[in-house]
Amino acid sequence: MVDNLNAASYVVNQGNTPVGYTLTSGCSKTLVNGEQASCTVVYSYAKAKLAVSSAMSWVLHDSLKVEGLRTGAPTAPDSAIVFKLYGPSVEKSCTDANLIYQETLTGVTGDATFATVAGFKVTDAGTYRWVVSYSGDDFNEAASTTCGDETHTITVGEPTPQQ
Repeated sequence: MVDNLNAASYVVNQGNTPVGYTLTSGCSKTLVNGEQASCTVVYSYAKAKLAVSSAMSWVLHDSLKVEGLRTGAPTAPDSAIVFKLYGPSVEKSCTDANLIYQETLTGVTGDATFATVAGFKVTDAGTYRWVVSYSGDDFNEAASTTCGDETHTITVGEPTPQQ
């Protein structure tokens, strides 16, 4: 019960009822100063039915293993490894037209495995190909993988049964 209302008219509006609550009879009425009315508010314990959806994605990473590097080159800190991701495409194609991601690491000063840091979030099915190149330095020649050395195929749908 509400006490000490100022003189005025009050309206109980069913359109502003909180979620989970329902108003029964007598709840839609304008009350004039001094008039009384009763209204029943009922809470429903039914759980809400949510609408949900999901979106699948993949993050592709790559790495380059460097072996046989001659150390000590004055230009080694300026050397770079460039990871390029191409796709999605059916053809074995690694051109600027289907280049979708590039990441560069600098400072190749010794033998190690160098990996992409961020990677690339893929949302479309298809075949993706990495090409990785090392720029070289005063003591080491440039080197590169070729298109198709590494292929990632992402298939959407049910897998084909093995026979």
